[in-house]
Amino acid sequence: MIKDLPHPYAKEIETCSHLVNYCHQLKRKAGLELDSEEVAKQMQQSLLAEANREKIANKLADGKLLDFSSKQEREQSQFTTVGGGKKNKGKKQKEVQYEDIFNFDVVLIQKFGLIQISPPMNAEDLDKKISEISAKNSWYEENGKSKLLE
Repeated sequence: MIKDLPHPYAKEIETCSHLVNYCHQLKRKAGLELDSEEVAKQMQQSLLAEANREKIANKLADGKLLDFSSKQEREQSQFTTVGGGKKNKGKKQKEVQYEDIFNFDVVLIQKFGLIQISPPMNAEDLDKKISEISAKNSWYEENGKSKLLE
């Protein structure tokens, strides 16, 4: 009969998992965490580049190619520079500015209020909030069983 009853903290557990995902999303927007899809693309590109380098090295070793150089290397060998060139003084690099990611709507504040945790106020708080939410989630899972038995 107890197995048929719904978990008493089902809504809180679902909210905790949603908020953990949301905090990870904020970390990716702030540049503190890498997106798994981007990491996979970079890994695939690096593997393809390495495979191409190995093919070219094998062809050079077998004598099928006489010389191999990149476009940039060929252009540098063709041109010679005379003089020191121009120096750009006073040119500043653009600073990367992230959008204000810590503007929460009322629904999100209510979700944090449901599990009785304050929302993160800046990027440094995200790791701490993720651990707090995870601890609260485990508390709900453990105490839900005892509440069902009551």
